[in-house]
Amino acid sequence: MAAGLGRVGLKRMSQATLALPFTTRRRRPPAAGASPLLGAVAAVVFAMLPSPPALAGTSLRFYGNGVNDIDRVKIRVDDPATNLPGPPADVGATDFTIEFWLRGSLANNTAGPVSCGANVNWIYGNIVLDRDRYNQDRKFGLSLAAGRVVFGVSGDGTGDLTICGTTSVLDDAWHHVAVQRRRSDGFLWLFVDGVLEAHGDGPDGDVSYPDDGVPGNYCNGPCTNSDPFLVLAAEKHDAGPSYPSFNGYLDELRLSTVLRYSGTFTRPAQPFITDGSTAALYHFDEGSGTTLGDTSGASGGPSNGELRVGGSPSGPAWSAEEPPFGGYLSLSLVPVASGLPRITSITSDGPGRLFVTLQSGAIRIVDNGVLLPSPFLDLATQVSCCGERGLLAMAFAPDYETSGFFYVHYTDVTGTSTVARYSRSANPNLANPSSEVVVLTQPQPYTNHNGGPLLFGRDGYLYVGLGDGGSAGDPDNRAQNLGDLLGKILRLDVSGPPPYQIPPSNPFVGQIGVREEIWALGLRNPWKMAFDRRTGDLFTGDVGQGLWEEIDVQPAESSGGENYGWRLKEGGHCYNPATNCDPGGLVDPILEYPHTDGNCSVTGGYRYRGSLSPRLNGIYLFGDYCSGRIWGATQRGDGSWRALELLDTSLNISTFGEDAEGEVYVAGYSSTGGTVYRIDAAPVAGCLATDVITFTAPPSGTLGTPYLVTWTGSGPSTTFELQESTSPTFSPATTTVVTGTSALVVHNGSQTTTIYSRLRAVDTCGATTYRGPWTPAAATVLTVNPACVVEITNQTFNAAQTVTSCGSLAAGPNVLVAATGVVFRAASLVTLRNGFQVAAGAGLALGLDSGLANP
Repeated sequence: MAAGLGRVGLKRMSQATLALPFTTRRRRPPAAGASPLLGAVAAVVFAMLPSPPALAGTSLRFYGNGVNDIDRVKIRVDDPATNLPGPPADVGATDFTIEFWLRGSLANNTAGPVSCGANVNWIYGNIVLDRDRYNQDRKFGLSLAAGRVVFGVSGDGTGDLTICGTTSVLDDAWHHVAVQRRRSDGFLWLFVDGVLEAHGDGPDGDVSYPDDGVPGNYCNGPCTNSDPFLVLAAEKHDAGPSYPSFNGYLDELRLSTVLRYSGTFTRPAQPFITDGSTAALYHFDEGSGTTLGDTSGASGGPSNGELRVGGSPSGPAWSAEEPPFGGYLSLSLVPVASGLPRITSITSDGPGRLFVTLQSGAIRIVDNGVLLPSPFLDLATQVSCCGERGLLAMAFAPDYETSGFFYVHYTDVTGTSTVARYSRSANPNLANPSSEVVVLTQPQPYTNHNGGPLLFGRDGYLYVGLGDGGSAGDPDNRAQNLGDLLGKILRLDVSGPPPYQIPPSNPFVGQIGVREEIWALGLRNPWKMAFDRRTGDLFTGDVGQGLWEEIDVQPAESSGGENYGWRLKEGGHCYNPATNCDPGGLVDPILEYPHTDGNCSVTGGYRYRGSLSPRLNGIYLFGDYCSGRIWGATQRGDGSWRALELLDTSLNISTFGEDAEGEVYVAGYSSTGGTVYRIDAAPVAGCLATDVITFTAPPSGTLGTPYLVTWTGSGPSTTFELQESTSPTFSPATTTVVTGTSALVVHNGSQTTTIYSRLRAVDTCGATTYRGPWTPAAATVLTVNPACVVEITNQTFNAAQTVTSCGSLAAGPNVLVAATGVVFRAASLVTLRNGFQVAAGAGLALGLDSGLANP
């Protein structure tokens, strides 16, 4: 589960429009008449700590179909053979803590209140967790009754106790729930969001599932052998409507054999990590399939769960909805390049490269963090600068690698909005300045509201954002005029002969008196548009008139033609006319915020899809030019959006950008020299990896022999790993990971290859810090004799044993292709599948292949 955003007190503005909450602090207002591209930037200092690569998180959505053994997860808690102990998830023989995240609504979970005390009334709520035994003692479970958490335990002939929470968790927000039981006296605790809501002296003794439990079909239906299971989101025996199932989301379940909490605590700010007291841990991150994996590594495991899918709607279903982790999410900005005046856009042509447009007309390249001295292209003599005019954006053709075509959007010396195509020269760092082919020109009646976005969609078409032409209030109502390109998003086919063709699927093709280039209308001044690289949804930040800023979204499946309302509406509010402004068919923004507390001009951003900060996955990042705030927005299950302020900067935020790997960048506007920053998820306070790391870095230069890397650390880290890659971005497909205290690194190949090295440390809260990367000029080159290649399967290599086939390592490497079932012990020599070799030491875990073991 990757973290999401905290629930905040957002005021609902319309069916799918939310207003952002703001504090009462006064921020600097723009100077009178200031444009969204004017202002100075103060010095900014931020913490810098990237998160490790990870997959996007998911949760499970249940629909309350409590019949026929469906819409639930079943985790076995007893071995089928009665004389063997149960799996690790069979807690109850010792102290235990069970904790998880849930989200649901009262409308979908209608179980009424129950009487708590010396009874088993927990079974009558909407059941979230069922470790019942049919007509027998030694059981427990948790449910929701009238929205409140209910937890009950029955001892082995020692009585029953049900305790009840005090606040409703059925408010369609994520909540952390933890229940505990002390074995010695049966004492119970119930926590909601870190607050102790109930406790009591319950039945003592062992409440784990007995090894001699009698399996059988207790429900007289299809749920054979449901008794020896821990069941999520349903009453395991399907005993009828008196025992309703849970309807909502579950995520991040941890079962522990200790009492984790002794009093009020701050609810978890990170996904759980395993330790020696973890019996079972489920991150719900599979995203597909019918297995819920136990990642605890507990002895005797894993205690995997089985999804029993069915019903209408069919559940459980994998969902992108994720818990907020207590609203702890914040951002840190990592400087990438500075000394760039009047930045207007940031984009990329491939891994490690950023292209930054400057309002005065230059395009600068940042190559792997180095600002190249010469501009890629300089249009200073062709553009009108500044105010809201100038070079505003660029976009690379989908076939740029082969065609060399890229496009720019600028206002020429007369103020006319111009889209033009240019070509790359033979030098990938220089464009051909004489290659301009003008694609589109649009005269501007005023100097402001030129728009500026320029980007390609998945469909290969070029999208152009134009403002309403300026002045105040769109005096000529151009944004609603389908015969005018101003105040619109255009969609052009530039793959054929210049200047462009009209895509046949454009929404107004064939209509008389209508400009067929139009894809959407009703925009005042679109300042930054971006496609979600995963879903294809189109996000637009539209600058408001004087009261409201807005974010609009067009779903990927849209056929175009959306009318976002200006000048009939500003945001979700009537503007002209002041009442009865919606003739029908207008699309309200997904988010809006008012011109209060220094906010004045929205800068649209990107939905994060990178790998360095998995906690940001799926969050739409956007900001305000005047206040410098950056917010993150996520979509709720009902389609509405919620947002939270993630960082308050001193930047005049002029643009966001995205690189080839999905990392998101932000820049401040400065006439003297702005800075491009990469946006990272900041570490959680109190969980920062503070290790003191001693690292023997790889040597520089061309290496003729393998090199040894060693490291030591102190502090709270629980994991150290060396990452060796042939990619500066450490993409998983090119990276070998080695844990322990040392590694012998060799690259085998026919050419000199640069190897990038970095050390990663992860603390007990899951926070990560890196040392490196170190980049030798070139890494070892060794010629591999095919006769030396050895494939091994289902084999154990004992201590001090070395597999050889062609002499010593120094003379010529022994190449082993390791396969499933291989165990390496101390002093074994191993070559991983992507070409790296490591010499195994005691306790060394090897590689990316889960089949490798190293006791």
